[in-house]
Amino acid sequence: MPNPQIRIGTDISRATSIQEAISMAGLDWQVEKNETYTSRPSGDGAMSLWKSPRFVSIMRSDTGEEFAHPTQRYEVVQNLDSFRWVEDIVGGGEAEYWRAGSFRGGRKVFMIVRLPIPLTMGNGETIARAMIISTSHDSTSGLKASWLPFRFACANVISASLASAPMVLRHTSSAQTRITPEAARRIFYNAELFYDSFYKEANALAAAPYSDGDMEQLIGTIFSAPRLEDGRIRRSNDYLYERIIQNFRNGRETYGSNKWDAYNAVCEYLDYQRPLGNTLTTAENDDPEVMNERQFNSILSTSRYGGNKIRSNTLQILQEGVA
Repeated sequence: MPNPQIRIGTDISRATSIQEAISMAGLDWQVEKNETYTSRPSGDGAMSLWKSPRFVSIMRSDTGEEFAHPTQRYEVVQNLDSFRWVEDIVGGGEAEYWRAGSFRGGRKVFMIVRLPIPLTMGNGETIARAMIISTSHDSTSGLKASWLPFRFACANVISASLASAPMVLRHTSSAQTRITPEAARRIFYNAELFYDSFYKEANALAAAPYSDGDMEQLIGTIFSAPRLEDGRIRRSNDYLYERIIQNFRNGRETYGSNKWDAYNAVCEYLDYQRPLGNTLTTAENDDPEVMNERQFNSILSTSRYGGNKIRSNTLQILQEGVA
């Protein structure tokens, strides 16, 4: 099966085991759970160490970087243990290794596996059927797995509904025992249902006309950013509007004619062009650190303006009135 030219993480497609996949992706490091102490004055004025009765420190062993201070109930789940169950799925032929990596210094780690037989839309476009498995070491999220379609023509991520992920496991003592091969296969059993629905939705969008004016209204709605803010003379958010409209007209295999073009124009902006914060110098910036943070915001962030939320809102709006 040909590969879309995606730049997320590291190619692990030649791995023959989960250990090899982890090593290829540079994820073969450990996370520690340490006791937390603070220095405070004793009765004679000297300083003494006081052990926290509630919180612990989570640290990356090789770099010494501290990730979080969760409660003692939090259990460390090493990268290998988080993804070990994937080996059974790959060995059974349900999926194959594809990409893996980390965001924010290792606070977030992920692996993408690809399912056989990509989708071919009515317009001839090919969509890779994939799944992303992610976890965190900063206590912000447990182990999650969700479907992740990619367009072959442009390598855009076109869905990642982590808010409704089919599997979510918290970092507690049961996390390492609940990920059985049977549980994993139940998730992959639902892949056909998800991708059959997604295929129908994508073809319906490709058959629905859309204009530049429609695109402007869409941008203002999903980004909560009006083209002309109240009380201001000049237009604001110029980069946001002009870049996405250009993507719509002539982006990565988009031609400015239908709702499918509109959806992919937004996805392209999230994956490749979106600035970090309000700093335009980071827009379309290929610096590895900037790209890493943009990819995190595009794929794994579940904040109000994260890529997941924006994709979901965009798809919901575009589906209105589509048979």
